[in-house]
Amino acid sequence: MKSLNSRYQYYVEGKCEKKLVRTLIDHHLIFPGQTDVLNPVQEFIKPTHLRMFPSKTTIILIFDTDIPETGTLQKNMDFLKSRPNVRRIITICFPKGFLQCPIV
Repeated sequence: MKSLNSRYQYYVEGKCEKKLVRTLIDHHLIFPGQTDVLNPVQEFIKPTHLRMFPSKTTIILIFDTDIPETGTLQKNMDFLKSRPNVRRIITICFPKGFLQCPIV
């Protein structure tokens, strides 16, 4: 799978989502990249998280809808949009209860 000269960084809500991303990468269904557990709906992405990213980094945020408040998510999106090394942001939102361990 060709990555279009971009680095991919996955921020996932929890262990189940991390396991899903690793499985999809292992089966060449999504682009390879680093996967870190950080809930973008509840936790702020800090400048230190992005400091070492090269230019053209694509950030993928994966979370579910169990938290109705989205202020932190919006602040994270605004922060990522302001970073010069972030090429694009992709959000993947699962319905509440859709993804439950064990998945694989």
